[in-house]
Amino acid sequence: APRSARTAHEAPSARRAAVGCGPPDPLVTAARSAAPAPASGGAEMCAPSDDGAAGGAMGRALVGDARTVVEIGGAAEAGARGEAGLGAQGRNGHAGAAINGADDDSGESGKKKADEGDASRAEMNGGASHWQPASLASVAGSSDVSGGGGGGGDKGGASATPRGGSVVLQFFDLTKDVDTFTGERKRVLHGVSGEAVPGEVLVLMGPSGSGKTTLLNSLHPERRGEHCGGLVTFNGYPMRKSFKRKIAYVLQEDLFYPGLTVNETLTFTARLRLSGTDASKRQAVADIVETLGLGKCAHSPIMLCSGGEKKRTSIATEMLTDPSLLLLDEPTSGLDSTTAAALVATLKSVARTGGRTVVASIHQPSSPVYASFDTVMLLCDGKTAYYGPPAGTTPYFRELGYACPSEYNPADFIMDMVNVPGEEGVKTKQAMIAAFAEGKCTTMFDPSRRGARAAETARDRAATLQGKSKSKVFLATFSKLTGRSGALGATASNIAPSKAELTPSLPSLEEAEEGSADTPADASAEATPAKVKSVKSVKSQEVVDDEGPKWASSWALQTWILTQRSFRVAKGEVVTMLNLVQCLLLAVISGILWLRLDFTESQVNNRAGFIFFIFTFWPFQALFSALLTFPNERPILSKERASGSYRLSAYFWAKSFAEAPLRLIFPTLYQIISYWMVGVRDDAGVFFAFVVFQDIAVLTAESIGFWIGTAFFNMRAALVAASVIMLTLMLLGGFFIRNIPSWISWLRYLSHFKYANDAALGLVFDTNTPCDGSGLLPSCDNSAEGFATSSEVLDFLDVQGSVGFNVGLLIAMAVGLRCLAYLNLRFIKAPTAGSPAAMAMRR
Repeated sequence: APRSARTAHEAPSARRAAVGCGPPDPLVTAARSAAPAPASGGAEMCAPSDDGAAGGAMGRALVGDARTVVEIGGAAEAGARGEAGLGAQGRNGHAGAAINGADDDSGESGKKKADEGDASRAEMNGGASHWQPASLASVAGSSDVSGGGGGGGDKGGASATPRGGSVVLQFFDLTKDVDTFTGERKRVLHGVSGEAVPGEVLVLMGPSGSGKTTLLNSLHPERRGEHCGGLVTFNGYPMRKSFKRKIAYVLQEDLFYPGLTVNETLTFTARLRLSGTDASKRQAVADIVETLGLGKCAHSPIMLCSGGEKKRTSIATEMLTDPSLLLLDEPTSGLDSTTAAALVATLKSVARTGGRTVVASIHQPSSPVYASFDTVMLLCDGKTAYYGPPAGTTPYFRELGYACPSEYNPADFIMDMVNVPGEEGVKTKQAMIAAFAEGKCTTMFDPSRRGARAAETARDRAATLQGKSKSKVFLATFSKLTGRSGALGATASNIAPSKAELTPSLPSLEEAEEGSADTPADASAEATPAKVKSVKSVKSQEVVDDEGPKWASSWALQTWILTQRSFRVAKGEVVTMLNLVQCLLLAVISGILWLRLDFTESQVNNRAGFIFFIFTFWPFQALFSALLTFPNERPILSKERASGSYRLSAYFWAKSFAEAPLRLIFPTLYQIISYWMVGVRDDAGVFFAFVVFQDIAVLTAESIGFWIGTAFFNMRAALVAASVIMLTLMLLGGFFIRNIPSWISWLRYLSHFKYANDAALGLVFDTNTPCDGSGLLPSCDNSAEGFATSSEVLDFLDVQGSVGFNVGLLIAMAVGLRCLAYLNLRFIKAPTAGSPAAMAMRR
C-alpha cells in the first residue's frame, strides 16, 4: 500500500515491540528512536506525525524529553519493494531530520526540516538510497552516500566522529574461567552475547559477582586474560590486540598521582598519548576540560577534588585520544545520586555528540539515571537475565510473573529479584535466566528498537533496506555460535528482505554473512562451523586498522616526559618539611655524639662506628622508600600501559633518573653538617669523595629496593623480605662481627654494606694514624710515640680491596640490580583475579 495510506493504528504495535510487551511487528522494519525515558517517569505517547507528506507515520515522544521524534513510514508488506520512509525530527536544537526511502513514488529528492536547527538530509534519486548520519559519514567510506549531514540548532547538531571512526561492538557467546584457591577452575561468565552501537550507552547491571567487570575486561584486548572464550568483533572484524588504541577503559578506582593537579595530569597524558605539536596538545587538554566541566578544578590537586570531579578526570584522561569505544567500570560508584545523574548525562553526551560507543557497568542506579539508559543488560551469576531498553524491564518481568509496584524504582526491583537470599532466590534467578535463554525477551537484538543513530551506524547503511545489515550478520553469527533460535530467529527473519534487493555494500562482512543471505532464517542455527570460521578470518580495515605508529612518541621523548612527571610527583613525596626536620636533627645529634674526634689511635673504632652508621642509615632509608615505589604505582602503570601510553622501559628508566637526585638531597645535607662536626678528616678532597661514596651506597640500596619491590605483589611479603635481606647484609658488613664461620663467610661478598664501608674506611685512613698509648693498634705497641701506617689500620679494621675496587663493585651492583628490577617488572605478571596467588595476597 502507498505510504500515505498507512495509519497510526500501527504505532501501538511498534511501541509494544519496543518495550518488550509483545512480539515485534514484521512490518515495522525501520529503526526507531532510543531516546531515554524522562527522569520524571512520564508516559510514552504514540501519535501520527505532523508531516503527512512523508507518508503515514508513527511518532514517538517522551514527556519531559522531546529530544527526538522518529517517524516511521510504511514498508511494503511483502518486503519486496522496500518502500520505507524514515525521518528523525530534531527537537530543542538537537540533530536534525532525515527522510530515507527506496523506490520513492515520485523518484525525486525529499528532505525534511527540523523544528529548530538545520536538518540532515538524504537524497533519493529514484533508486535505493544509502543514507547515513553526517556524524558517521567518514566511517562508512562509501561513494554511494548521497545524503549529507547537517548541524543542529541552539545546542548543536551531530558532531564529527572519533578520529578512529565509530565502532559497532558485538560479542558472541563470551565465557570466562578463573582458577580458584583450591586449584579448580570456575566459570564466571556463561555464553553472554550482545551489541553496543555508536551514539548509545549500553549499561551492564547485576549484583556483585554477577560478571559485569569480567564482561568489560573480556571486551578489551589487553584485559581479557586467559581462559576467555567466545568472539568479540569491531564492525564485524574479530578483536585483536592492536585495537586497544581505539578503546578507552575507565576503571572503577580513580588512579592518579594525588599531588598533580587536574590540568597537569591531563597535560602529561596528552604529551604521551597524542601526536602533533605542543600547541595542539594544549588545545586538546583545554577542549576536554571544557567539555567535561573541569574548569573549576583544573588547577586543584587531585587529592582535593570531589568524587565526581575525580571520575570526570578519569574519563577525560581516556577521552583525550578520541576513542571509538569507551568502557567504564562502575563510574557512579561512591557518588551521590545527583552527581551520578550528572555523570551519566555526560556519558550520554559523549556518546551522542561524538558518535562513540559507550559500555558501562553500574551496580544500582537511581530511577532518573536508570530511565536515561539506552540499553540495559542484566547479568546474574555470569548469565544474561534481560537485554533491552530500560522501559521494557517492567512489562517483561510482569509477563514472567514478577510485577514491579508502580511506586518502585524498576532498577531497584530487578536488583532485588536477583539478590533474594536462600532457595527462593536461587529459583528466581534460574527462572529469569531460563526465560531469557528460551527467547521470551522479545527486545533482544530487535532492530526496531534502535534509533536512527544506531540503525545507520558505521559500515551499516540502511539496515531496513539492505540484506548486508550488521544486525542480520550479528543474528546469523550468533545463531551459528550458540544454536539459539526462537525469538532470535524470528527477529532475523523479520529484517531479511528478498535477495534481489541486497546491495553489496559491506565487503568486509561478505564471508561472515554467507549462508545467512542464502539460507532461510530459521535454518541459520544449523549453519556449519566452517562458515563461522569465516568471521575470524576477516582482516582489519578502516576503523580498526593497524596503520600508523604503535607509539605516539619516541622512546627518548617518552622517557623525558615521564622523567618530568616522576620528578614532579617524587618531589612532593621526598622533599617535605618532615624529612628536612629529620635530617637536620639527626645531623646535629650525630655531630654532638661524635663531636670532634681526634685523629689518633684511640679514636679509630669511634670513627669507624660513625662511618658505618651513616653508610647504614641512609641506604636503609633509600631502600624502604624505593621498595614502595613500584607496588604503589603498579595499578597506574597497568592502566596506562593497557592504553598504550608508553613503553615499559621508558617508564622504568624515567623513574630511576627522576628519583635518584631527590633521594640524595638529604644524605648530602646530613654530611655537610655532621662530617665537619665529627671531624672525620679535615680535608676538603676527602669530604667530597666521602659524600660521593655515600651517594653511590644510597643508590645501590635503592636498586635493591627496586629489585625486591618488583619481585613481590604482596606488600607485606615485600616488607618482610626486605627486612630479612637488609639486616642479614648489614650483619655481614664487617662491623658487628668479623670472625664469621668459614662455611658461610662467602655471604659477606653479597653485602653492599661491606663494599661501601670498606671504600669509606680506605678513603679516610689512607694516611698514617698517630699512636697515643691506648694500646688499640698492635703496631703502636702501647707507645705514645710514632704512628700506625694506613695498611696497619686497614688490616686492623679488616678492610679488603682498594677504594676503587669497592666503589666499582657498588656501581656494578647498582646498575645490575636495576636491570634485574626491570626484568621483574616486565616478566613477573600480577596474579589473575580469583587465582590462588591473588586470594593469598588478600590474606
